[in-house]
Amino acid sequence: MNKAKLGLTVLLVVVAAVAAGFLWGAWGRWGVERELRDTQVRLLLAQAQGALLGARVDLAELNYGKAGGAIDRARKVMDSLAARLEQADRRDAAAAVREAMAKAGEAQQSAASVDQAAAGRVADALKALGRADVAQK
Repeated sequence: MNKAKLGLTVLLVVVAAVAAGFLWGAWGRWGVERELRDTQVRLLLAQAQGALLGARVDLAELNYGKAGGAIDRARKVMDSLAARLEQADRRDAAAAVREAMAKAGEAQQSAASVDQAAAGRVADALKALGRADVAQK
């Protein structure tokens, strides 16, 4: 009976030590993973803003075809950004990104029809994207 109690005690100590080691190792990893997700979201936001700003320059140069391509790139990035934000349960920021996508779509249609109002619509998309508070709270 003593050997059984000793064996059970040793087993419990080993299991507790393994669990404590796992938690200790995972503790720092969780923070790093959260920082990585936040950094990826900020990168996507910067890429979308960069593409929209590039489209504004193209529209100022009256290069509607190139502007349409830049807006399309921005919309693809914004779609990915909105998906990440929804995955992170940040629905307010995702809604703002979806609004920016809609405005960018309008700008793309204006650029395709060589409409001078496309630049204003791109500016509206940038403002809507700016309302997407992507900083983790």
